[in-house]
Amino acid sequence: MPNEITKKVIGQHLIDGSEFDTPFPLPSLAKNAAAFNPTESKYIWRGPTWIVHNWFLHQFLLEKGHQQEATKLVESIRTLIGKSGFREYYNPFTGEGYGAKEFTWAGLVVDMMQMEKRANSTISPTHT
Repeated sequence: MPNEITKKVIGQHLIDGSEFDTPFPLPSLAKNAAAFNPTESKYIWRGPTWIVHNWFLHQFLLEKGHQQEATKLVESIRTLIGKSGFREYYNPFTGEGYGAKEFTWAGLVVDMMQMEKRANSTISPTHT
């Protein structure tokens, strides 16, 4: 993705913007969208937080050098799992788990933590 588009998407929409700013990011739809309804909609893609989306975003953030935002995403997911267990998707405001229980997409957090570890080891000098 070209850097100018990356800066716009990450900067204006994800980091500095309020469209996706929730206690448990990243909602599947911007909060200002007319269809946004993460709790009462029968359509599950209208705002809940899905770990699989965050997994893709996490990789992108690391690739583009946004380590702090990537780490924040992982910590949010760890909190979600601690609060509601391994669920299919979550309420982006309360962290309540929805859908299937013991759902393995939430297990993607383990892969994300490993990516964080690798990214940190390439940034920090090694100690012997």
